[in-house]
Amino acid sequence: MKKIIALILVVGCLLAMSSCSLFPKKQDHTGISAVQSAIDSSAPKSADINVEFDSSLGKLEGEYDVAYNEDGTAVVEYTYEKFNNFSADTAVRDEIKSSYTGTVVVAADGSISSGLDGVASVEAVTFELNLNPDKLVSYEAGASVLNAKVAAANTASVIGVAINTDVDLVITVGANRVTSVVMTYTLNNGTVTITAVYHY
Repeated sequence: MKKIIALILVVGCLLAMSSCSLFPKKQDHTGISAVQSAIDSSAPKSADINVEFDSSLGKLEGEYDVAYNEDGTAVVEYTYEKFNNFSADTAVRDEIKSSYTGTVVVAADGSISSGLDGVASVEAVTFELNLNPDKLVSYEAGASVLNAKVAAANTASVIGVAINTDVDLVITVGANRVTSVVMTYTLNNGTVTITAVYHY
């Protein structure tokens, strides 16, 4: 997949802290092929990405507005929350979490080329979706929606990045292009949901 799935993960916040409907795997891979074709054909101009981490300590949220450039770079305006650090030596604080905002420029290779401004907890990760049916635990492909479960061992080959738990994936397509992607996975201390909506 090209540059479409530039999702933002909050490293050290969502992942460091860091539902399953089972569908029978089908031998007819026509639906999978159609969705993969839509993924390969997609070249959005922008995306709205929301990240939610629902934990026993509370909920953390992040919003990322991505503008894709013709040269493969992207500009990301972000707002995300992070739990504050507490220890016995720390004075009592009123707030359990803090909010951070900023803008970063993401290079074509997925690295952050400028605008980080010392906020080391923001990292851009490019997901390249490769929907190999043999790598999916289960899936159901309808006319415009694919629901799939990806085993932890196969997340690197299917999603393009390794995640240490199974991932539920919902891809919606329309007019032979991807309109949204939702990823959900559960960690020991909470559930992460990433929702990306693409604009053309």
